[in-house]
Amino acid sequence: MKVELGKPGKGSRFDKVHNRIQLDPLHLADSQRADMAEFVAAHEGGHRAVTRTGESLGLTKERVKTLYSQLGFGFGFNAVEDPAENNWWSRQYDGLEPAMRRTYDAQFEKDAAVLGTPEINRMVAELGSAPRFAHFGSELIRVWHTGKFSVGIPDDVRSALERCRSAADKFFNDLPSDHPNEDEVLQRARTRFSTFQNRIWPEMKQLVEEDLKDERLRKMVEESQGEGLSEEAREEIEQAMKEAAERAADAAQDAGEQEAKQKEKDAAALREAAKKFEKEG
Repeated sequence: MKVELGKPGKGSRFDKVHNRIQLDPLHLADSQRADMAEFVAAHEGGHRAVTRTGESLGLTKERVKTLYSQLGFGFGFNAVEDPAENNWWSRQYDGLEPAMRRTYDAQFEKDAAVLGTPEINRMVAELGSAPRFAHFGSELIRVWHTGKFSVGIPDDVRSALERCRSAADKFFNDLPSDHPNEDEVLQRARTRFSTFQNRIWPEMKQLVEEDLKDERLRKMVEESQGEGLSEEAREEIEQAMKEAAERAADAAQDAGEQEAKQKEKDAAALREAAKKFEKEG
């Protein structure tokens, strides 16, 4: 996986389409934003090192599709996988730990803050508040980072979190060694996935079922499923289209500049020819 400079102002991020990490040059030049660039590089590198797909864990494509088609499943798994892989890389590269800490400090500055994805943000915009499962996933990361839950979360969310707190702690620390082979990585990834599926997801699923009693959310989910693409897949396609458009625009600009240069060159030649003609006349 490559780590390279992206375009200024585009943000530091992981590009799923091209399997690369792009760092915003403005982040690197600004000490107040350099933390994000450092964290993105370390965090996404950690995922590549110890996170594995469902199919690589032995699940069929149909099983993976069934699991991840459930509202909140992917969000919930990522909410525990992120802290786990953060634990893995930060224990080896402790010089990057302060950047990670400051990044999460900013994200959890407000009580009951919800970590947004495009899908979650769309739900919040439609419903006027975050669904229960979004609070649940966000609070799993918060408790890993701060050791405590928010004060202002719904009571049923708090109860669900308390019931699976020990399972979450187990997940966060079920990691391969510092320099594992692939067999060890897969073994640990399988046991983490099992912990989520059997001990954490059942609690989260109950919250999802409560959330879906809201007809507006249920309609959003039905429309999303009817489109045939997950939010993640749509993001990847949109990103690929955006980059293709940017490349086309850059090419057009380059072509325009070359054409302008050629016209200027031709005009200069005509001026020289005119001068020569005048002298000869």
